[in-house]
Amino acid sequence: MSIGPVTPASAASGAPLLATSPSPSAVASPAAPPQTVVETPAAQLALLAALAEPESLARLLDDLATAGAALPKAVQATAAEIVTTQAPLTADVTAQSLREAAQKSGIFLEASLADHAPNPDDRKALLLRLLADLPETGSPEDDRLVESVRRNAQGALAHIELSQSASIPKPDQPILWSFETAALTPQGPTVAQFEISRDGGGTGGQDGEQVSWRTRFSLNLEPSGPVHAEVMLAGGRTRVTLWAERPDALSVLAASQDELTSALAEAPDADVAVRFVAGAPPRPSGRAGQLLDRRS
Repeated sequence: MSIGPVTPASAASGAPLLATSPSPSAVASPAAPPQTVVETPAAQLALLAALAEPESLARLLDDLATAGAALPKAVQATAAEIVTTQAPLTADVTAQSLREAAQKSGIFLEASLADHAPNPDDRKALLLRLLADLPETGSPEDDRLVESVRRNAQGALAHIELSQSASIPKPDQPILWSFETAALTPQGPTVAQFEISRDGGGTGGQDGEQVSWRTRFSLNLEPSGPVHAEVMLAGGRTRVTLWAERPDALSVLAASQDELTSALAEAPDADVAVRFVAGAPPRPSGRAGQLLDRRS
């Protein structure tokens, strides 16, 4: 399996990432520029309430998959599109499928609109369309399918906007994209947390600096429990570290070391190393504007 850096079109053009929501008309018309939403106190409280639901995306996907035809007809097509945005994380996963998962995660929506190259599968655009099409009132039974979808869609949208805020380029700091994506695994659907960063060399490794890419992600599935990974690419070297918080899971991963190393090596003489660590990775130090403590 070949792993390469994710390079959205917006990153090459230098278009900024905006942590604001365009109006539904802006999403429907790619030529329209993104509009800034005025953050009123009520809107800020609604955002914090949505962020307090960390499993919003997983619950939303479950709602949409199980509700099916019970949803209002106006939102059924959009609901089906959101369900299909789940990335397959199976034995035959490819670098291209992971790249596409990052590109439609929602954090690049406004940048793609500015470039007039929107992704039709962008999750943030689909969530905005879903919320715009949900009816305000209906029968008591419909209100319970509808209100659950609305609440979880708002939570998923709030998490995308928080990820956008964390991914805004900052002076003199490495480029970093932080996002979550829905994934289909052999154990069932889950939500994976991803972080992709680039150090050194400006935009292309000028001035003799070596560019290094790092990808970090975490999964929590039974019976393995929490598993974390870091992949580093630099100067033709590939370094992979896997953490498992349960001893049994660590043993299973370590037993596949040779197979994993061979899968990552594109040539017999490739410089690839894989190591396994018990526990969880150290928590990186936070940077201003990157983390939100919901307790405050």
